[in-house]
Amino acid sequence: MPGLAWAGVFAGALMTAAVLRYAGAGAAGAVVAVGAVLLMVPGSGAVPVVLLVVVPVAAAAGAGGTVLLGMAGVATALTVWRLRAASGAFRPVLAELPAAGALIVLVCVSFLLPQTPVRGDRSWTEFLALPAGVLLAVVTACAAVSPRAAARALAATGTAVAVGLLLAGAYASERLTGLGLNPNYLGMYLASALVAAVGLAWQGRSPLWWAAALPCGVALSETGSRGAGLAALAGLVCLLLAGRPWRWQLGAVLAVGAAVLLVPDAWAWAQDLLSGGRDTRELTANTEVRGQVGALALQVASDHPLRGIGYGAFRAYAETAPGFWLRMNTHNDYLRLSAEAGAPALLAFAALLGRALTGRRPGGAPVLRAVCVTSAVGLLFANTLASPVVSVPFWVVLGCLLARPPRAASSPGGVPDPAAQRSRELGRSGQQVPPGRTGEPDEEPRLGQGERGVRDGGGEGAAGGAEAGDEEQVERRVEGQRADGRADRVAGAARPHQVGGE
Repeated sequence: MPGLAWAGVFAGALMTAAVLRYAGAGAAGAVVAVGAVLLMVPGSGAVPVVLLVVVPVAAAAGAGGTVLLGMAGVATALTVWRLRAASGAFRPVLAELPAAGALIVLVCVSFLLPQTPVRGDRSWTEFLALPAGVLLAVVTACAAVSPRAAARALAATGTAVAVGLLLAGAYASERLTGLGLNPNYLGMYLASALVAAVGLAWQGRSPLWWAAALPCGVALSETGSRGAGLAALAGLVCLLLAGRPWRWQLGAVLAVGAAVLLVPDAWAWAQDLLSGGRDTRELTANTEVRGQVGALALQVASDHPLRGIGYGAFRAYAETAPGFWLRMNTHNDYLRLSAEAGAPALLAFAALLGRALTGRRPGGAPVLRAVCVTSAVGLLFANTLASPVVSVPFWVVLGCLLARPPRAASSPGGVPDPAAQRSRELGRSGQQVPPGRTGEPDEEPRLGQGERGVRDGGGEGAAGGAEAGDEEQVERRVEGQRADGRADRVAGAARPHQVGGE
């Protein structure tokens, strides 16, 4: 792992240099300061969790997208450095590495070698946000981040953001804004925090998390974002149906669809509820424009199915497209990947997302799975993968769900060996494994003096004129005691520790 560790250090230094070049010395200093804070956090698994808190706080303090992306890059590099001593660090995500690598390569090639001439400048921050996010997800999976800790960090930080923005009264055109985001993107962040808080309250039966969910819900409604409201609703339904038979899940989906189709004005009522009472004409105009840009993105994707037109090039393309003439993005990250980077990039991203949503993970995974569903639905309505404030929680959650729990080592009798498990944990954290803690006996059983003489090739205890048959009996006795000692040591390691002895 030394090469990987130095690659992480190089990536962190490169990210800091990029921040210095494009955002100035003050921003680079902030990134270095955050790196120093993360360096003091014990354990590699805690770094992505702390990042969930650092990024929104930095955004509230006025940090731009380049600085936030630099912080995420430094956190990723630091986690890679801490994983350097762990053997098989990428084992939890071996099945996902081809899809992750393919997505990074395809997006980079699409940005650096576009298929069509690009008019105007493209954002390097938007481009780097996706490869950096994929790397963050992979590293999070390797670091064995606690799903429950990640959910708590997201819910608590989102609650603090919601309370702060509501008290500050940060409104633009009667819609709540903040963290340097427009209302739609802020709504997507609050939707994830809301689902995390409700999931923790539902799973842990804790009224504290219900209290945390309340300001998130109020702030979400104040953004007036229909897409964020639908994303939050999808996540809450996922929480409600978690662990239910598939018939329940299918029945719930069919019931909601039937209600929308059969109940008069049901869709109009739902839109009014999710949009916070925004003007109907404004909503209709926005829906029409989004439909047109979606159709244009589909046309571009069908015309350039393999490599797309170039990552980040759609805005300029739409501005000169006959019949459209508007400089705007796809408002759908799935369409953006397909139109700008090609169908293979979309398939690679869908493979990662599908593995995360269908895998089984103990602990707080049901809550994070609902948060992941929220983000996945939100990608249908906004290009949030380009925003570090919204995408960092998504990538950390994705990494937690991609991680597979390691198989427990077993003793010869098939019983999990706690000593071997402890050895792996110490190796992953970079600490030296103490002798005799690897599940193997570090010393032979104590022998009597006569037996030591036999083992050492003859001595005073074995002398005295013993015959060959007696020596064979002593040897068999020694071997039997050795076998018994090993069996006792393995059984003792497999038994739980007893206080006070037997």
